[in-house]
Amino acid sequence: DATREKPIVLKSSEDGMKYFGKEALAKISKAVDFEKQIVLVFAWKGSGQDRLQYVVKESFPEQIVFSHKRGRTKDFRSHLKVYVLRSDVKWAVE
Repeated sequence: DATREKPIVLKSSEDGMKYFGKEALAKISKAVDFEKQIVLVFAWKGSGQDRLQYVVKESFPEQIVFSHKRGRTKDFRSHLKVYVLRSDVKWAVE
């Protein structure tokens, strides 16, 4: 379900049940405080040089803008990026 333009947003461990197995979900739940944080999961296929970049804008609460930079090689690969943000941070994908 995740893409480079539209990540999966996990706001609770229950949200992750349909995407992750029990072991992976247990690790995520140990590392993330879902009362204060959210998890963004981006996944896509493309060039091995593809990059998902982000910029933190100075404001309060912070704003993070993610953007995709296409690679130039034709080596088709899977990409997965996971970000943990405070739940009050505004985010967007350009």
